[in-house]
Amino acid sequence: MWLILSIAVVNLALGFAIAVCLSGQAPVRSKPRPVAPPRPTPPQPVATPPQDAQTPPEQKPCQDQTPSSEGESEDEPKVDQACEEEQVEDVDPPLVEQIPADWIALLDELKIEPNSFLEASIHVLRLEVGDYRDRLVRADRKFRSCRNQGDAARLRTIVDELNEANAQWLAQQAIAAEHLRKYSGRMGALEALGNRLQVVLKSQTEQIQVATERFGEIDIESDLAVGCQGLLKELRPLLDLSHSLRDEMLASFVAVVQSENRLMSIQQRLQFDPLTQVYNRMGFEKLLYDLQRNDLQKNRLVSIAMIDIDGFGELLLRYGAAATDRLLTAFAALLTELVRKNRGLDVIARFQGQRFVAVLADTGPRRATSAMERIRQSIAKTTFELGKVSIELRVSSGVTEMHVGESSDVVCERLCAAVQAAQQAGRNRTMLDEGAGPSAVDPPRYDVKARVIRIDE
Repeated sequence: MWLILSIAVVNLALGFAIAVCLSGQAPVRSKPRPVAPPRPTPPQPVATPPQDAQTPPEQKPCQDQTPSSEGESEDEPKVDQACEEEQVEDVDPPLVEQIPADWIALLDELKIEPNSFLEASIHVLRLEVGDYRDRLVRADRKFRSCRNQGDAARLRTIVDELNEANAQWLAQQAIAAEHLRKYSGRMGALEALGNRLQVVLKSQTEQIQVATERFGEIDIESDLAVGCQGLLKELRPLLDLSHSLRDEMLASFVAVVQSENRLMSIQQRLQFDPLTQVYNRMGFEKLLYDLQRNDLQKNRLVSIAMIDIDGFGELLLRYGAAATDRLLTAFAALLTELVRKNRGLDVIARFQGQRFVAVLADTGPRRATSAMERIRQSIAKTTFELGKVSIELRVSSGVTEMHVGESSDVVCERLCAAVQAAQQAGRNRTMLDEGAGPSAVDPPRYDVKARVIRIDE
């Protein structure tokens, strides 16, 4: 009996001693289970910042959210949620709050839905520079009418109207530049484009101010005809600036859409040039995108020709913007007529200003060069009758092939270089770039007939 009791006491003491020794050691685990990486938070449309927004400098990123080696605790989901709520509170305001209210009203009226503040700026500037150009064209027409009949008082009235148009346009540019400056650093991947637009607007403002000062220096009292000619000469740079900004805005719009992979869904009405009714730069880019996307075998031939009207600036100065607008419309219709309809997909687009492109699908570069030469020679045999004036046009062109996977920017760089080489070589000719730079071609002589195209007043 005593023996059994003694053994029990000894066992109890040994157990207590072992427990005391093991109490300071880490618990033994058979094998640590792998910890899964934190799952990404599902996209929240309400909390997602716009593409042109960045994290404000004062916002600190969330602390490390990786679960500890002990495994996931019950408190960790609360930490994730708190961090997510912090991100939601610190992001930039929603897109609609970033765009000025008057811009939203203007774009809503035209059913334009921008995806970013920068895109809204581009659309507004594109629309406003169009209105400004219309006022310049009206001033150009009035100056020309004053050369034959008019008086100094009427001419001064026209100059005052022009100065008012310049002042209003400068004010609109200043507003746009201030908005761009305000959101500088918050445009994300489009920051470089936003900075470029600020530089463009600054340059435009300076040149318009210089031109406005020159208008005041022209003597319109001594000789009315000479005064009108001087005003027309000074008006020409303003028209050039409006054309440059118009083309810049369209190219910027293309850049925004490409950066956001939205070419597939771009509205059809934004793909056409309102003056000539052919594709514009956006329509051209969309066409190239579709050609590459639908070429599943990656073996379809696509060649492109760029066509530039020689000496167009001289025509603008001589006949005025209204007349050259009608000339461009007739020229685009002629190009559309001259491309063959039985050789794959041939499409004309207005690239910018007096420069057009012809997309020749299912056509190699040499065959496309022959097609371009036939077009060039046909244009040279055409006379455009604009009222009582007969105008003969000449064009310089460049041709290249668009390779599989090649960006349109790279192709257009080759085309522009080829056109420039043709102009430097004497104009009214075609250059071909097959990968080694522009080279002259020895064109065949086509039997094209002379024709007259009458342009309505």
